[in-house]
Amino acid sequence: MEARRRLVIPTNCTAIDELLDGGLRSGELLLIYGEAETGKSTLALQLAVNCSLMGHKALFVDCEGTLRAEKVLAMSGHEPDVLDRLTIARPSSFEEFGQLVDCLGQLAESGLALVAVDTMTTFYRLRLSEGESPFKLNRELGFQVASLAEVAHEKGLAVVMTSQVRARLGQGVRTSEEALEPVANRVLRYWADLVLRLKLTGRPGLRMAVLEKGRDLKRPRPPKFFKISEEGIVDAF
Repeated sequence: MEARRRLVIPTNCTAIDELLDGGLRSGELLLIYGEAETGKSTLALQLAVNCSLMGHKALFVDCEGTLRAEKVLAMSGHEPDVLDRLTIARPSSFEEFGQLVDCLGQLAESGLALVAVDTMTTFYRLRLSEGESPFKLNRELGFQVASLAEVAHEKGLAVVMTSQVRARLGQGVRTSEEALEPVANRVLRYWADLVLRLKLTGRPGLRMAVLEKGRDLKRPRPPKFFKISEEGIVDAF
């Protein structure tokens, strides 16, 4: 347990690792959010793959149902053993995802070192679109995120979750990117130890990462730039 608590899992993108002081640590919950095509899913998967390549067990929860084994192998440098330590779960409902979250404490005690959830709000948004009560859904989502934070802090599990963005209430239909926030913003931000926002830059292929919540933001953290390749998130320069 103590060895796992000291584990630091790098992204292997120097720019983002500088923002995260080396990477994601055991016992932390990282929220990655941003617009479409900013690399949220890729970065979450990259952390899971790197954890596996380090010899530790990782779990990638594919709520979107879009992950393919070919992408995992490409990001690992076609290292076949990566799939021996990386499990991919694909829940089909809010309830199934909740049951998976309930099992994470036991999985952590069995050697699981990292869990990545992509996307944390998939079933939340689906149920909202079906007309379910926002109050009830917010309560259920809050319980799930709180459970993730609890298992991270108490079991030494590294946790990363992704979220889409929406326009802030009161900002109108046409809004700048500065008026965007994660879906279920208040719940996700409250429980996250680290919040990383990924942005488009207007330049083809170039993305930007901004650390909005972290271990110590008294020290200035300028934005960092990166690109997305077949191998994953890579340095831009």
